[in-house]
Amino acid sequence: MAYFSDFSFEFSQESADLKIVEDETSINQSIKNILFTIPGEVFFDPLFGSNISKLLFEKMDIVTESLLQNEIYYALENFEPRIEITSITFDAEHDNLTYIVDIEYLILKLNTTGTFSVSLQMQGV
Repeated sequence: MAYFSDFSFEFSQESADLKIVEDETSINQSIKNILFTIPGEVFFDPLFGSNISKLLFEKMDIVTESLLQNEIYYALENFEPRIEITSITFDAEHDNLTYIVDIEYLILKLNTTGTFSVSLQMQGV
């Protein structure tokens, strides 16, 4: 039995039924929402989200990587209470102006680990 569940954001044309996602998948969906919501987009909660989108226009270097890491920690610590971040790693692909970000976390109620990976395409020089 699942401890956490949520509606999936993926819809299909074949079925009008809503899919349910559980546990790690539910948390990963929440992490994605937090990281890609710009503060001020959510009514009555102007602090919700992260400023990652602003950092995508910065120069791709160790300073930007550090700022991204801090922003991810801050956003997830404040808006995803079900997890504790254990590590955030960056793999910089300078040819593609892309960071591959891997977030490893502990699901507190389940005492299990989870992983969230995302590719951030940099827009700056």
